[in-house]
Amino acid sequence: RGEMPVAPKRAVGSSEPSAYERFHCIFQAAVTQELEVLVGDMRSAAAHIADKPFNLSELSKGDDVVDVISLRMQVDELVARWSFILATYRAHVAAEDEVVLPALASRVSNVAHSYELEHEAEDPLFDGITQALDEAVELMSTNEGEGPTPVDDEGRESLQMVI
Repeated sequence: RGEMPVAPKRAVGSSEPSAYERFHCIFQAAVTQELEVLVGDMRSAAAHIADKPFNLSELSKGDDVVDVISLRMQVDELVARWSFILATYRAHVAAEDEVVLPALASRVSNVAHSYELEHEAEDPLFDGITQALDEAVELMSTNEGEGPTPVDDEGRESLQMVI
């Protein structure tokens, strides 16, 4: 049917969290951990760019070509991982906003509003990561003298700044 599941209530005086509370805590910890790993990998990619100056127009050694391909693959992987994290997080927030927060607001005043403010504050942070990765993809795609490439000085500095 279309009935909403009801969270099992704690027994009076029980300190044991409900299944929904445990899920929420585990989900938040997993997203936080994944974000920390992603940011670390973004910093690693930026360091890789700083340590490996090469120029697309002068690629002659196999190592340089491998480095460019490796960097493109690294950026593509970061984008794919971020897309998954963001989609998962957005689904979680939508469920909270549609189900959890209205139920919470009916029982406790001002708590739901705090969560709504938290969600609003996270949006610019997530938008910043999305923009940085979009710019990294754009820099990796720009070539033939039409703008900075990640392998000239200006492009390398730009890519480091965005990731």
